[in-house]
Amino acid sequence: RDARKLGGILCESSLMGAAHDHAIVGFGINVNQTERSFPAELASSATSMRCLLERSFDRLEVAAHVVSRLERWWDELETAAAIARFRALSKLVPRAW
Repeated sequence: RDARKLGGILCESSLMGAAHDHAIVGFGINVNQTERSFPAELASSATSMRCLLERSFDRLEVAAHVVSRLERWWDELETAAAIARFRALSKLVPRAW
């Protein structure tokens, strides 16, 4: 099993007193990077779709697919099944804290 990182999630939030003012969540996916294109400090811990699947990808097609899947999840967000699936998947993510 390859333990290198394919992408990442960035979360930022702001508090106004004791209440949340806003939260911003963003993510990135390493799509067409080659082994040599990663900085030396990331070479052993990062990978890309291209490295894993040995072919390049159209980044717009990847983005369209991701957005399509997010829209489907958004539509199902209120259902108990979607919440249960999210919780199950979140248990697979190692916690850094």
